[in-house]
Amino acid sequence: MTMQPIMIGKRDRIDDIKLILEALVIGTFAGLIAVMYRFLLHHIEDFLSWFPGVVRENGLYILAMFIGLVFLGLIVGAIGKWERYCGGSGIPQVRAEIKGYINPNPLRILVAKIVGGAFSVLGGLSVGREGPSIQMGAMAGKTVARVLKRKPTTEKYLLTCGASAGLAAAFNAPVAGVLFSLEEIHHHFSRKLLISSITATVTADFISKLFVGARPVFTFKLQEQIAFSHYWMIIVLGVILAVLGILYKRLMEIFHGFYDRLRLPAQVKTVLPFLVSGLLVLFLPQVLGGGGIMIKAMISGSTTIKMMLLLFVVKLIFSVFSFSSGVPGGIFFPILILGSTTGMIFAQIVAPNYTESFIILAMAGFLTAVVRAPLTSIILIFEMTGRLNYLLPVSIVCLIAYAVTNWSGSLPIYDYLLGRLLNGNKTKDIISTHPTMIHAVVQPGCCLAGKRIADVDWPREALIVEIHRSPYEIIPHGDTVIHTGDVLHIIVAHHELATVQGMIHRLCINEVEGGNE
Repeated sequence: MTMQPIMIGKRDRIDDIKLILEALVIGTFAGLIAVMYRFLLHHIEDFLSWFPGVVRENGLYILAMFIGLVFLGLIVGAIGKWERYCGGSGIPQVRAEIKGYINPNPLRILVAKIVGGAFSVLGGLSVGREGPSIQMGAMAGKTVARVLKRKPTTEKYLLTCGASAGLAAAFNAPVAGVLFSLEEIHHHFSRKLLISSITATVTADFISKLFVGARPVFTFKLQEQIAFSHYWMIIVLGVILAVLGILYKRLMEIFHGFYDRLRLPAQVKTVLPFLVSGLLVLFLPQVLGGGGIMIKAMISGSTTIKMMLLLFVVKLIFSVFSFSSGVPGGIFFPILILGSTTGMIFAQIVAPNYTESFIILAMAGFLTAVVRAPLTSIILIFEMTGRLNYLLPVSIVCLIAYAVTNWSGSLPIYDYLLGRLLNGNKTKDIISTHPTMIHAVVQPGCCLAGKRIADVDWPREALIVEIHRSPYEIIPHGDTVIHTGDVLHIIVAHHELATVQGMIHRLCINEVEGGNE
């Protein structure tokens, strides 16, 4: 029996329109939240720029500061105990929810992330705004999905829309927001995911520019592009950044092990980075906060290479120490600051005339080395700096950083953090037993292409209900032959979602041994 394909129906087109309209609402909601959080942290960092000069004038001020820091640490720890999924950047939590492992309350996350993140930065901890903005954006998407009573499959799209919008609003980077959702959160591409994410990120970016303005996050006055005769420097820089990225991940493991071995209540452990912050207020206040203070100090031109090296080492250790404690806060912005410092030091040694060029290259390369998302890193730096004419050198440094760290076997940071989250989640939250729809794209050269559905060893918990082969929708049966580029629509029990997704993903990308005949 032959099953005839049918053209995409009116209902599918209506569903697409609904998804776009819902993404528009989510982009607005997530954008407003991210802009509010951005304003809040900006004013806190202004306070941190002023505060050290005042507090060091009087011993009583110093005592009061340490008492206040202990108090802040206990509050942030209590918030983490109240909502266990608010700690860290929030990106591993979003990925875990997409995979079906956890189901946090979105309103609790929003409250805990805003208050906990603000208090963490107020305490001087070296954490950024982007991870919290991504998680809060995702929770905005989830809230809209729950209000509209959308199905679990659609809820995943809307959650992703919110995450993309959060990053877009945090950095004025709509394209990077879309790429991040595809490259880091979902690890696959689909038409609905792309269109809905674009809608949400463009909307969030409009909201951000409406309140914050259209200026790039970083402004550089570049004199000229790096000459081709100096491209060997870019290769060397890429290798250095890769080594530093591996070191960053190793430090994260060391400090996580340190906190794990401490026989203290979890809500008390968070006090430690606040106390370290107090010492830095007295001796090296430039490293406090996400990094805005430090970058301003270095770009002023009065910082020596020895001082920059000291700032880099202390900022690196303090950033990882702060984040490993589990406080709400991201690592993107501190990573960018560490990358910019590396680029500045490198340029001062080998080519002072290209200082700002190497700052841009090093930001993108170090982010790639740590996160292992080169495309997102390249586009993010372009959007944050407004320099779109550096595609070739930025791409080279990112690819080298990616290749070396990948060859080393070091896990991408968010894969490592996701593993810790799931290993620590002893009683996994089963979202529901209701079925969920997932989508998988058959890649060129994979073992599925050219096979009948009946001839494939599918996961027992998966049921293929539809195949999208543009411009047709095919209702499959055992004799249906799978083609390259087909989008498989698969029903999965929600409690088996993560396992089945992994198996389907491997089927769709694994090449036939020896190549296709």
